[in-house]
Amino acid sequence: KGQYLCQLQTSNGTKRHVIGVDCNKKLIFDSCEKYALDLTRKNLDYCCGENSATLRRIVYCYELTKKKK
Repeated sequence: KGQYLCQLQTSNGTKRHVIGVDCNKKLIFDSCEKYALDLTRKNLDYCCGENSATLRRIVYCYELTKKKK
């Protein structure tokens, strides 16, 4: 449950990309994409980008929470 910002590490070691994940709606929000992607391993690998890199791990994962006014 929840919404998260996640930094990805690719199979070739890069850690340059951050995505948003909405676990409630099972969606990935990637600034490189026009539309949200379904939350699947295939799409997480796709978010890793060029050179056929795949997801090695999520380096950082921060939960988004509402701030009280």
